[in-house]
Amino acid sequence: MNDFSLRGRALLSLLFFIPLSSGAATLGWNDSLELFKKNSPQLKSAQAIFRTTAELESGASSGFFPKISGSLNYGQDGVLDPSSSNSQSYSASLKASQNLFSGFQDQAKLSQARANTQSAAATLQITELSLRTQLVTNYQNLLSAMESKKLSDNITQRRREDLRLVELRYESGRENKGSVLLSEAYLAQAQHENLQSAHQLKLAEIALAQELGLPFEEEITLTEPVPSLAPSPQSPDFLHLAQETPESRQAQADLAASMAGLSLSRSSFFPSLDLTGSWGQTDTSFFPKNREWSIGASLTFPFFDGGKDISSYRSSAAKLSASQFSKTSSQQETHLRLRQAYNNYVEAVSKLKVDGSFQKAAQTRAEIARSQYNNGLISFNDWDQIENDLIARQKNYLASQKDRVLKEAVWIQTQGQGALE
Repeated sequence: MNDFSLRGRALLSLLFFIPLSSGAATLGWNDSLELFKKNSPQLKSAQAIFRTTAELESGASSGFFPKISGSLNYGQDGVLDPSSSNSQSYSASLKASQNLFSGFQDQAKLSQARANTQSAAATLQITELSLRTQLVTNYQNLLSAMESKKLSDNITQRRREDLRLVELRYESGRENKGSVLLSEAYLAQAQHENLQSAHQLKLAEIALAQELGLPFEEEITLTEPVPSLAPSPQSPDFLHLAQETPESRQAQADLAASMAGLSLSRSSFFPSLDLTGSWGQTDTSFFPKNREWSIGASLTFPFFDGGKDISSYRSSAAKLSASQFSKTSSQQETHLRLRQAYNNYVEAVSKLKVDGSFQKAAQTRAEIARSQYNNGLISFNDWDQIENDLIARQKNYLASQKDRVLKEAVWIQTQGQGALE
């Protein structure tokens, strides 16, 4: 009795400490989106890069403020004559300086930093849009893989029933051996495709789990499709949309940064006016007690620096010219990509409706043809053609469902809308 009790306690202890296999995660679109925003290293990296640039903007305004510093100094002087004593000195001081004019350099630095922040914000949005499309793709891949597995199971069962029907007709002398062999081959093909769909389902689960930061071995069940909208009956204003995309804002910000860079290079040709002041105490003992102060102004003229300033100015001018051309090119490319993405999206919606109609018609024809073949009203070849058409239409409809979601995701990305929403 005691031995049994000890064994029971040991078994219970093992049950508590053996890690259980991870259960299936049931997720909707919003759940997946929140997990992605929480766990995506790519998103966190992009956000950190943006914060790096934004912090530089805060420091770019430092030139408008005075610079203040404090110092404590100790010194000792002496000669090599042993009969002479060394002298010591102590000093404590505060120093302040203020630039009054530097060829508008400070304003140019601030403008350039602001433009760089705007460009970084556009880059962050571009990254977020790309990551959203990537998430939609992995989410839809798993959803389609789940539907594909269900369809594959149904096709396998249908092929099995078809084979049984043909075998019965063959046994009764109303069908030939070739029809039986072909039906057996159809069943083997369906079983092979069922194996493929199971493998694709697992790969799609792993891909989405990796995207969401979940364990790779965890089974994922999706409960809803990606939210979608029907296309507007009116064609969008592509020229206006092209100006509102993050790529367009990035090109505009880069142009502004280049203009500020040119102003910054030009500031090197102007004189610089500075005010300086100091207040402190000095003495031969610590703490120094003798007060001293100074105030002054300096005007510095840049006469010659070996051609560095002129080279920098020419480089900035060339960069500005390149930014202007890049902006024009970006708008043209964006306009074309918007039209292409919209056309693909609208065509995918239309094709889904067409494939849905074909699938419905094929299902009705297959039901009628099965009854006709069973009653000897149509040949095996005619019935076989209708069965194959049904299976092909079902696969086409499933592929069109996936394509419609992905094409809409690309259209949203190209517009610059829906960033991780």
